[in-house]
Amino acid sequence: MNSAEWKGVLGAVAPTIATLLGGPLAGAAVGALSTALLGKPDGTEAELAPLVASAAPDILLKIKEAEKELKLGLANAGVKLEEVAALDRGSARDREVKTGDRTTKILAYAYTLGYFLVLGVVMKTGVDPDMVNIIMVLLGVLTAAQGQIMNYYFGSSSGSAQKNQLMASMK
Repeated sequence: MNSAEWKGVLGAVAPTIATLLGGPLAGAAVGALSTALLGKPDGTEAELAPLVASAAPDILLKIKEAEKELKLGLANAGVKLEEVAALDRGSARDREVKTGDRTTKILAYAYTLGYFLVLGVVMKTGVDPDMVNIIMVLLGVLTAAQGQIMNYYFGSSSGSAQKNQLMASMK
């Protein structure tokens, strides 16, 4: 099983953990996931990958719970996830500008085209009943990644959510 498969499932189910895996808080993310799924904080990728990739309902529930607990723990420790995410996006954008590298744009266009092609084929041809679970996981992973592309280029909706909360508190 390759790394992209299980991390793709993880991105669809627990985007915070998936995001943290690629940054300075990767240890905390792995520890939370490992504790939830294996009952120990020091599980390896080889141990976690098949569990996550199985996408079994009980496993997905444990992953969601691990993400919730991790967010709470980080918040209690004073870690602001949106600031971490903003720094990550900012450094990626700065790199793109400094290097003049068009790879990000090419991949975003190709992925978006592929995403809508897959979506169109699934809608036009239907899904074999034996493949429904696999197709649903695939579409979930593809949709989550498409959201990340949109967030990269247009920003996340966290600012909008904060504005809505502020407006609600003013009533």
